[in-house]
Amino acid sequence: MLKMKKVFIYSNGCYTNRIEAKGLERLFKGNGWTCSDRAKDADFILFETCAFNKEKEDECISTIARFAKEKNRGAQLIVCGCLPKINKKRLRDNFKGLCLDPSTLSSLGKLVPVKEGFQDISKSQYLFDDHYQGDALYIKISSGCMDRCAYCAVKNVFPKLVSRPKKEILEEFRRSLKDGNRNFCITAEDIGCYGLDIGTDLVGLLEDIVRLKGRYSIILRRLNPSCLKRIGRGLVDIIDSKRIRYICTPAQSGSDKVLRLMNRKYSVAEFRDFIKKARDGFSLLKIKTDFMVGFPGETEEDFRKSLDLVLESRFDKVLAFKFSKRTNTIAWGLKDCIPEEIKDARQRNIVLAHKLSVKTLTNS
Repeated sequence: MLKMKKVFIYSNGCYTNRIEAKGLERLFKGNGWTCSDRAKDADFILFETCAFNKEKEDECISTIARFAKEKNRGAQLIVCGCLPKINKKRLRDNFKGLCLDPSTLSSLGKLVPVKEGFQDISKSQYLFDDHYQGDALYIKISSGCMDRCAYCAVKNVFPKLVSRPKKEILEEFRRSLKDGNRNFCITAEDIGCYGLDIGTDLVGLLEDIVRLKGRYSIILRRLNPSCLKRIGRGLVDIIDSKRIRYICTPAQSGSDKVLRLMNRKYSVAEFRDFIKKARDGFSLLKIKTDFMVGFPGETEEDFRKSLDLVLESRFDKVLAFKFSKRTNTIAWGLKDCIPEEIKDARQRNIVLAHKLSVKTLTNS
C-alpha cells in the first residue's frame, strides 16, 4: 500500500494570508493528502509568510530556521506568501529553498503531485472569526489597491487592483446562504477601492448583497478611509440596513500632517464624520481601527492628536503598530526617524488610551 503523503501548512499572517493557507489545505486534502499538525511529520512544509512590518519579517526568518531544523530528511520546505516579494534578499540570505509569491503560487502544481484547484485558493474560505466566535465565510473581493501609502510594502506584492466580478461574488454569497451560513466577512487588501477597475464600486456590491433575503450579518475588513470622499455617504446608507455589524477601518493617525506624510488620501475630519454617521445609523455597529506610531516626522503634538482620536471615538478594538522602514517603499529614505524607545512608549499609550475609553464608556 502506498504511504499517504503529508503536508504541513502554516500561516503567520493576516486574514487574506490565512485564506490562501486554508485554500492550500483544502486543495491538498482534495488531492488525497493528509494535513499534518506538526512540521516534523510532513513530507512538504508550506509556510505562508506575512512581512508587512519588520517585526513580522523577523518572525518569518526565525520560523523558517525552526522549520528547517525540525523537518525530516527528504522533506521539502517551501516559503510562500508576501516575504519573497517584500524582502527577497534577506530571505535568500537565510533560506536557499523554493520560494513562491502569490503571483507564482500556481506553479506549485508542477512541483507537488496535486491535480487541480489552484485557481480557487485565494478567493473564499471558512475561517474562525473572533467577532463571531465561530466560523465565517471570508470572501476576498479583490487583490491590490489604488493607493501608494508611503510605508506600505504589501504594494510590492499586489502592485495593481484586480477585482472579482460582482456576479461571481453574489453567486457565492447566495450559495453560502442556501447552505445555512449566517456569518460573512468581506475582505481584500483594500475593500474600499473594489470595482474601480471593472466599472463598479463597493457600494454597488454591498447594495446587491444586503438585498438578499435571510438572517445574516457582515463584517467589512480593511476599509481604507481614502474611499470616504467617493463612497462614504453610500456606505452609511448601507449600514442603516443593519446587515453590517463590524467594520475594520485603519485611522493610522489623528494628525492631518502625519496622514499627508504617509500619503493617506483622507483627513481626520472625514474619518471622524464617517465614524459618527455610521454609529448614528446603527448603534450596535462595532468599529475596529489601527494606528501607526513613530512615522518619521511625528511630533508629540501629532501623537497627542492620535490619542485624542482614540479617546473620543471609543473604538471597540484598537491595534497599534510601530513604523518600521521597509525596502522599496516611499518611506524607506525618509529622515527625521523616531527613536525606538519613543515608538515603544507611544504604542503602549495608544493601547492604554483605548482601555481608558472603553472603561469610560462602560461606566457612563
